[in-house]
Amino acid sequence: MTAIFAALDASIEMGSHPGLRAGIHQRLRDILEAALERSGPSIPLDKAAPLVLRMDEYEVTYSLDLDNACAHILSVERFDDRRPPVDRAFSRNLVKTH
Repeated sequence: MTAIFAALDASIEMGSHPGLRAGIHQRLRDILEAALERSGPSIPLDKAAPLVLRMDEYEVTYSLDLDNACAHILSVERFDDRRPPVDRAFSRNLVKTH
């Protein structure tokens, strides 16, 4: 059994658009089930590293917890071509280059 949890802001954003919550939850369940089928010691997953899903005109930032068979939705935002992708913004915070 899998579970999907959402941050308050993400939950509010999903609730303000008909069908968005159900679509995101279904897509994340599919991703989580596939990851659980393939998980093992040879496939490490950093729980702190956010993943990004583009769904229609929305960008969903989430993380997977394979140990507890759940996904955590961190944010849901309208996609804007003028701003840098979320994964680049997070990468600046995670990786230091010298």
